[in-house]
Amino acid sequence: MIHQDFETQSLLDLPITGTMRYVLDTSTRCLLWSWALDEDPVKLWCPDMSAELAPEVWAYVNGRMAAVGACPAEVVEALKKPDTYIVGWNEAFDRHVWQQVATPENNFHEIRIEQTLDAMSQAQASNLPGSLEFAGRALGLGQKTIGGKAIMKRFADRALPLPGAAVTVDAAPDRARAIKDALEMWALYLDYSVQDTELMRSVWNVTRPLDLEEWQTYWASERINDRGLPVDIDVCAGAVQYREEEAVHTEAECARITKGAVTRLTLTKQINEWVFDRLPDDLAETMVKARDDDGYVTRLTGDKNIMTRLLEDIAVSDTPPADDVIELLELMQFGRSSSAIKFEKMLNQQVDGRVFGSYVFNGAGQTHRYSARGIQTHNFPRAYLENELDVLDMVAARVPIEQLREHGPVGALLAKLIRPTIVAPLGKVFVWADYSAIEARVTPWLAASRDADSTVLELFRRGDDLYTTTAGDIFNVNVAELEEKLAAKDPEAKGMRQASKVACLALGFLGGVGAYKAMARGYGMRVTDEEGKIIVDGWRERNRWAHRFGMQIEAAAFSALENPHRRYKAGRIEYEFLPNLMKGTLICWLPDGRPLVYPMVKVETQMKFDKPTKVITYMNGMSRNSTWRGKLLENAVQSVAAGLLRGAILRLDQEETQAGIVLHTHDEIGGEVDEAEAWPFADRLVETMVRGYDWSEGLPLAAEVEVSYYYTKDEKAAMKRPS
Repeated sequence: MIHQDFETQSLLDLPITGTMRYVLDTSTRCLLWSWALDEDPVKLWCPDMSAELAPEVWAYVNGRMAAVGACPAEVVEALKKPDTYIVGWNEAFDRHVWQQVATPENNFHEIRIEQTLDAMSQAQASNLPGSLEFAGRALGLGQKTIGGKAIMKRFADRALPLPGAAVTVDAAPDRARAIKDALEMWALYLDYSVQDTELMRSVWNVTRPLDLEEWQTYWASERINDRGLPVDIDVCAGAVQYREEEAVHTEAECARITKGAVTRLTLTKQINEWVFDRLPDDLAETMVKARDDDGYVTRLTGDKNIMTRLLEDIAVSDTPPADDVIELLELMQFGRSSSAIKFEKMLNQQVDGRVFGSYVFNGAGQTHRYSARGIQTHNFPRAYLENELDVLDMVAARVPIEQLREHGPVGALLAKLIRPTIVAPLGKVFVWADYSAIEARVTPWLAASRDADSTVLELFRRGDDLYTTTAGDIFNVNVAELEEKLAAKDPEAKGMRQASKVACLALGFLGGVGAYKAMARGYGMRVTDEEGKIIVDGWRERNRWAHRFGMQIEAAAFSALENPHRRYKAGRIEYEFLPNLMKGTLICWLPDGRPLVYPMVKVETQMKFDKPTKVITYMNGMSRNSTWRGKLLENAVQSVAAGLLRGAILRLDQEETQAGIVLHTHDEIGGEVDEAEAWPFADRLVETMVRGYDWSEGLPLAAEVEVSYYYTKDEKAAMKRPS
């Protein structure tokens, strides 16, 4: 293992530009490299800076180096061996620095993706933070030098001369003092780099090693990141201009509505107080976050969900507030949206019209799901415009903003255009497939009970619609009649199916009326407590297996904690407690053999429903979380779903030759392919995703595929299969 960490210098700001644009910029150079072979002491390398630094400073820097100029000989020798791997924290960045900067400029030995391993991905699979410093703190490993981050930032800015630069030192009024200051800064810089590599290696050594298949999936994911997503630059530039214009307009509207009391929508406290003071008592209570012992309000909340709920309540209220309150709430719905910032990120990070490095392997921690960085593909709004192509053309042409407003609030329009801004190059199309109701399938399959199979899984095997069937049970309606009404687009029937869908999603993880109502709001549904109770009771009556499975999970987890190194089964998962792993770790063994990890676990007594209850707590990142049977079940289901997605990505990487996979979002995988190959690839994509594995016997899988010139949620924009 070559444990390593590059330090660079550039005129660009890495968090703004992203890795690819940063490493390809001509101003970016390698300034320092710290590395260690296996458990050897950490060594330092730097390029030859003798002509740049004062002689005294260069003598010190050179004296600290194991090598200067070309790649160190012992590293070159190590890389000739087939079983040598390079390990870094967020290795994708260091790999690109190595390939794009160090190799052409400093004669570093060329490397391949398959030679790299990511310590961050391994740590996050153990439920540790994505920050090296915080991961080290969570494990109680090492202490970083105070001031290290500031010094790294100082050295990284190429607009500033390096500490000890000859031109700076020679011009200083006190040369000796300038040399002394420079040497202190270089000492801190070099020490901090050594500490980074030492800490990274320590975290690597104490976390669960990922197996070969996991690393193969990581390499496949990095190839996807390296292909990048193509974006429409003209739309991005137009959207950025409109967002800036709309911000000015929104502030003016805010000041007008409140008669100057609030001048910006970013003044959250002032807005909350202004709205709260003008609401009738029954509506105002929605905004109350906390009261003191005397009943006085001490804290208000005005987050987006609360303001959305207020607008919903106002619409049916017998005593609505004045029009200016409603007008401000509506303005906030669109004026506060941060979604349009993604257009600016696309512009800042694109290279030749493509955005790279969007996906983070194991980024969602213990469940092994992906997360996203940069333009945050996982957080794209799902809503779309009926006339999105027309509006895209308007944005690209930068028509006067007044014309854009004719189609709706500008902030809302821009948010809905983010997804379709991803456009295939000329002659190419996107083909993407989405696992159908994956969590609704995995949950009863994991339970491995006869009634879960007959109640839910058999419906999927027959090709029946779970949500329509469940709606028939909940609302005591004939399913065939409901299907006829749905085919005729009957709004009442559509509402029943939607309520059923929310029930399957919210209640499958053992939630109650509160969980159902919260998810319903996310789907734009307004549900009373009485309606919620009818739906929850109806679902639970039909799905008694879910509660039993939750109880089995809880019993297995507590039994494992009481009896280390023994496995306790619940459905298709098992729990085991390993007291010597990361200060005591509870493992949930998944059907595919992967471990879901709860580090530094404890059993604590907490008040639940006004009575003391034993709960399992564990470290999640840098905070301590408590869990319960519903959350344990949710974690297992999401991790199994993630395993299906990861397995399909690996298969496609190994088997597919006609298309390049460029996106995978939640339960969706997509490729960029020649237009003539679209439908053959679509069939292969679906077959790959639903093929199943040795460990998934009995799990009915399905996927729905779309083909389009751009990435959209509008089914009408999809290309039709040729007859």
